[in-house]
Amino acid sequence: CGWLTAVGLVGFAQANDVERLQQTVNASARVTLSQEIRAQARVRCATNDPAVRDSLARYLETLQSEYERVAGQRFPEPLCEVVR
Repeated sequence: CGWLTAVGLVGFAQANDVERLQQTVNASARVTLSQEIRAQARVRCATNDPAVRDSLARYLETLQSEYERVAGQRFPEPLCEVVR
């Protein structure tokens, strides 16, 4: 396939390189999604507005679905702390 360099196609990736790259992308996605889930869960716990809570619950469900797609399981959401 060296002749393809003449038409501008250079640098084929090996399958293990592509797999390693995908693993890196998935790890980065898991970290980013878990941070966003934790942050949004904290905001949901802090608000008293039912409309905001419902909106955040829908957004958290979207984040959880994406996390599950990448990681194979849902991220454990932190529980709201009860202030006494």
